[in-house]
Amino acid sequence: MNFYLMKKTQQFWNSDHNKLLSYLSPDRQKTVKRYRFEQDQITSLYSGFLARLGLTRALGCKNEELIFVNKKWHKPYLDTSKLPGNPYIDFSFSHTRNAVLLGITRTGHIGVDVERITDAPLDLMKTIFHPFEIAYVEQASSNLKNRRFLEIWTKKEAYTKCIGTGLATDLPAINTLANPLSEQIYTWSEDDYLCSVCFIDDLAPYLFY
Repeated sequence: MNFYLMKKTQQFWNSDHNKLLSYLSPDRQKTVKRYRFEQDQITSLYSGFLARLGLTRALGCKNEELIFVNKKWHKPYLDTSKLPGNPYIDFSFSHTRNAVLLGITRTGHIGVDVERITDAPLDLMKTIFHPFEIAYVEQASSNLKNRRFLEIWTKKEAYTKCIGTGLATDLPAINTLANPLSEQIYTWSEDDYLCSVCFIDDLAPYLFY
């Protein structure tokens, strides 16, 4: 399993970004351009490009050989049926203001999330957090509540990406602080960012959430 964090991405679009954009699929290009602000377009662009770069290196194939499949409410996956040996690979990426996080694994399933540490919407906890997660945030000192909220949020994002549902699931029923799920998620901070990576070898025991 490998993961990569790109920080301090550029703020304004330039000719180099147009070149990078040409490496992405037409659908991904539309996704990039759909963002209103240039800095968000750039992180979306870097997410797609970094994923392609990491996958071609991991599989030893060419960019034009990568075939991505998108299903509604599910994360994209790579169709490797036409690659020699039909290799297995799973990947996940996330982007926030001026940062991109990518995770790749040749076994099991992976989900990642990165968020910039800033003021958190604490009033949303009752609709998206498990009661134990809410208590974890509320018991913190005032200067740590935002950090704990974002810690839980990145864990939930990483987990739901890992199992393939995204946030279209019963979020309050998911307790990221309890075993066995807590053992499958690694969270760390780097500069002004919180990152979470969820790796699960076999999804079957987790699909009841």
